[in-house]
Amino acid sequence: MVVWGTRFCGPVDKLEGYGEVRTRFFHIWFLPLLPLGSTFVVEDLPDGVRGFKVGLSLKSVFLAWSRTGLLFAMLGLGFVAFDQLVAFTEFAPVIAKQLRGGGLKPGWGLRVVKSVAGMGGGLCGLPFAVLVWWGLGALLGRPGAARRAELLARLGAGGGLDAPVVPD
Repeated sequence: MVVWGTRFCGPVDKLEGYGEVRTRFFHIWFLPLLPLGSTFVVEDLPDGVRGFKVGLSLKSVFLAWSRTGLLFAMLGLGFVAFDQLVAFTEFAPVIAKQLRGGGLKPGWGLRVVKSVAGMGGGLCGLPFAVLVWWGLGALLGRPGAARRAELLARLGAGGGLDAPVVPD
């Protein structure tokens, strides 16, 4: 089954107590693919959002796409860590048997180092990717002074908040 449609992603330019800018994307399996336009979202509704359209926010597009890339990176790092753990558990008994038999065959040390490095890299990379995920949201979440003034001006003037609901 293929899940596709549109959804809002990439929350940026957050104004505390008012809302945030999000970009509406065409998605497949909830992965944002094609940006369709950005909206300052004041309220989430069951059938969409309430807010007003703003120009396409490249910051929001970048956040949505980079978080999608980070998701794939986290999956890859988890796979590498798991794969190397399985490899280590497969040849660890062989090494133990060789030790009991009186000696190790050449090349065992490189296999251990590669396996432990793969596990360590995968397990250390996962928290780093999570920190980057969080850091991007924190870094891009606040608007600059000019953008803040622009959004507040649109909100103060009514900003089209009574416009029709933008479908999700």
